[in-house]
Amino acid sequence: KSISKISKEVINIENEFTQLYLQYKNTLERYVRYKISNQSDAEDIIQDIATSAYLCFDKLSDSALFKQWLIGIASHKCVDYNSRKARKLEIPLENISNYQYDIHGREDFSLVQDTLNKLSDKNKQI
Repeated sequence: KSISKISKEVINIENEFTQLYLQYKNTLERYVRYKISNQSDAEDIIQDIATSAYLCFDKLSDSALFKQWLIGIASHKCVDYNSRKARKLEIPLENISNYQYDIHGREDFSLVQDTLNKLSDKNKQI
């Protein structure tokens, strides 16, 4: 193929990706912001998704599946983010009495502490 034909094909692919991405950008942003509460992290993840999708766009066999494919990438990126975040939030059990936190914004420290206090000594060690 000539360089001009290859250039036109690349431009067509870029245009197709851009058009599809812009069509589903709001859906993607809503999905990620629902999954990731930190606004700055959500924006970084959205950028990472866009980059990954662009680089792998040639692997998408049917552009009619773009939305599902894009949300699939987003889902994996959000799971990866939450896994990394959870590893950072690990708290040694011996420090739990000194640490005030909530679990995913739904339960507070006192509930966790009360539950631990109800355990037998053997189960507390586990």
